[in-house]
Amino acid sequence: MKKFSTLVLFAVASLMSTQALALDTTELLDPGVVEVAPMIALTNIHDGKPGFASEVAFGYGVADFMTLQGIFSAATEEGLAGAGFGFTLETVFTPLDTEMFDIDVVVDFSYDSGAYVVAPSFEFNLDSDDDMSSWGAYLTLGLPITSASVVDETDKSKTEIKSDVSLELGIGFYVSFVADQQLFVEGGFALENLAENLGKCEITGGYVALGYNATLFENFELTSEFRVDIPNKDYDPNDPTFTLALGGVFDIPTRQSM
Repeated sequence: MKKFSTLVLFAVASLMSTQALALDTTELLDPGVVEVAPMIALTNIHDGKPGFASEVAFGYGVADFMTLQGIFSAATEEGLAGAGFGFTLETVFTPLDTEMFDIDVVVDFSYDSGAYVVAPSFEFNLDSDDDMSSWGAYLTLGLPITSASVVDETDKSKTEIKSDVSLELGIGFYVSFVADQQLFVEGGFALENLAENLGKCEITGGYVALGYNATLFENFELTSEFRVDIPNKDYDPNDPTFTLALGGVFDIPTRQSM
């Protein structure tokens, strides 16, 4: 019987699910507004051999209820060697938007390191006020579907396209102690192998993260995150990994948005 490793799919799915390297809630852009969001991160900073991850997201407000984003990403495991590159096309819809509660629907189409991912997700937000100036909570629910070419563990010359469905759940809180500044706390976990057997799916890993975002100018926000990823030892024998990320968000008004 052929034995194909699901560890490759797990690693790719984990990378794709953490592409957004700063904590924040999903927000639509005003129609006609262009957003540029660069980010750089140090990964594996716990073992003295850090890798790097970076991304640049370009967003555009299509309508009051819809935003499109293109995200270019790159990552290394150690130093600058062995870089992997990816691209994500993201569509954001907000079917429900009230002063205190809204629902966002996000659909990602991604390619990264030989794997293709389609990832629909939902975000449920509860805000104490409509400008997020006090406190709030949010719940994210994702269902990424990953397809990748994996190597037969018994015959290294053979490969096969293997797909997997995951369930990702996250919960976060934010508070604003000072005007235009937010402190985020978030945690979550992933269930893998849903496509093979729902009754035997297991938690393959979890994470906790702390983020700080500050609006420094009218059209610029500073973003940062410290994150700890905790693997399930049955899937990944490595120790927890630590990531430190820093970035910014630039909103560029266009003639259409004025």
